[in-house]
Amino acid sequence: FNRVIDGLFRYLNNNLFAKMNDWQEVLARIAVGRIIGNPEALKQSLMANGIVRTFAIFDSEGNVDLENLARDLKREIERKGKITVEIPIIGKLSFVASDIDDIYREITGGVL
Repeated sequence: FNRVIDGLFRYLNNNLFAKMNDWQEVLARIAVGRIIGNPEALKQSLMANGIVRTFAIFDSEGNVDLENLARDLKREIERKGKITVEIPIIGKLSFVASDIDDIYREITGGVL
């Protein structure tokens, strides 16, 4: 789980924060820092979340099923072409399938 969090933060640092204006970056870094500041509490909260359990993101030992999750996400983004989410103050963020490869590489050091 910590490896996933660290990899996601590296991805954000290398790919998203740099594209934001100063105010957006400061707010995003504060928000991310608050979320990942206590990894064990975050993990327990996610594992107890009904939606997260429905998508079987964690296995019975509390490990993230990263490879299958990444493959599923990449497949669905490829099907749509891209996905866009809008976060208040930060704005719209769009992701294409290759972003999933980049995130996976940041987390594992390997290729999906």
